[in-house]
Amino acid sequence: MTYNSLEGHPDFVEGYTTSYYTFSYSAGEIVVSNTLSNGTLLGTTSTVAATAETRVRFDEPGSSLLVNKRGPQPWALSETWPTNVEGIGFKLIYHTGELGKPGPVILPVATYSNGGTTMRIEFYKIGFVKSGTLLSGEWVNWTFGAARLKYMGFTITHDINIVVV
Repeated sequence: MTYNSLEGHPDFVEGYTTSYYTFSYSAGEIVVSNTLSNGTLLGTTSTVAATAETRVRFDEPGSSLLVNKRGPQPWALSETWPTNVEGIGFKLIYHTGELGKPGPVILPVATYSNGGTTMRIEFYKIGFVKSGTLLSGEWVNWTFGAARLKYMGFTITHDINIVVV
């Protein structure tokens, strides 16, 4: 299975639809030196719950894929996602401490829900950094199945300036 060949035909459980995790980063900027080691944690958003519970049912095995909307699509098992600012990456962190990985992966027949979960985004130095702006808006879409049913979205409320010193 590849990024372009997703499988399955899931549907929302009646009464449920796409939900969003909406993050804020109160500092408004990240100041970074290129002398820092790659992998250095630079900042963390607020920890938030989803706007609503989402439930999706697979009646046959199907695909799950998280799509990067702010940079190149990372490798399937990558823990760090690139952004639109060179040298800055991010991680999606679930309330369990588990990391959101892009996939795609095959999920078994089941009903999937985000009820009771919280998440945060952490920003990391991943290479030589150039000043720029991490743009607000949707950062990741979590999709299911061949039709890429949008399960959840991950958004950031305000632009974040990256300042190199």
